Amino acid sequence: MLFARLLFTTTLLVTLCAPAFAGFGLVLPSTPAVDNPETGTLKILLGAVEPFFGQGIALERPQAFTALRHSGETVDRSEHLSVLEETTAYGARGWTTEIALPHPGVYHFIMHTKAGWVPEQNRFVQYITSTQVPVQGSSEGWDKPVGTGFEIVPLSRPFGLCAGMGFTGQVLQDGKPLPGALVDITRLTTSVKPDVKPEVKADVKADAKQEAKAEAAKQDARARQNAAFLPIQQVKTDSQGVFTFGCPVPGWWAFASSMSGDPLQDPEGKLKPLEIKTVLWIYMDDCKTRTKR
Repeated sequence: MLFARLLFTTTLLVTLCAPAFAGFGLVLPSTPAVDNPETGTLKILLGAVEPFFGQGIALERPQAFTALRHSGETVDRSEHLSVLEETTAYGARGWTTEIALPHPGVYHFIMHTKAGWVPEQNRFVQYITSTQVPVQGSSEGWDKPVGTGFEIVPLSRPFGLCAGMGFTGQVLQDGKPLPGALVDITRLTTSVKPDVKPEVKADVKADAKQEAKAEAAKQDARARQNAAFLPIQQVKTDSQGVFTFGCPVPGWWAFASSMSGDPLQDPEGKLKPLEIKTVLWIYMDDCKTRTKR
């Protein structure tokens, strides 16, 4: 299976009960669709974020960043890890690049990160994150699995959607439906912009770190205030690994499911849990505004 050796070199156990609040991997294109035939490139931001608060999570250079485009039974695949540029977005370390769009089609962008140590949660977290962008009106291949071994496959076309519509997806492990899996759902806030900046120089990193800590403390306080109504919704998959959720407002929505990998050694040499989190982003348009005459 495509990517299986890269992404799953150890035996993985599925986590079906405990919710995962370790942020969400982010693959954010500059536009959810490319209609202009003269548009030959697309800017993409890679990172990790607490979407509801717009608070970034520092991300090391990803392990892989791949683009897939389906054309009939053929799949065009290109690797873009080498062209990623370090940046600061949502107040934390992220990565940007500009991808060429030589042909019409549905482009699947998939980021696979390294396992990162999260001391606040006493565990490691690894993201497998994907987003689809239709180019020049094509819709071929939106329902195709990307073969990461653990993924959310759309059963509703994941673009051209209007706020208020339902979205249906299927959680797969090794190509098989995963029943009873928790799916975390949240929306990327529009009140906080990515504020993408060039790589931070060494002489200002200390100040930036202090600012990030102060901002994180504010976000933690806000999270506690909202503890009775968490910004992450949850649904469970049925016997075929399928779920449906209605997205009430426009914007970028994330759907994520988690599983456990083999424990890794923390900075003190102790074995700690590894959470592997697969994330699918879709865009809900404001069709009321779009259709006004």
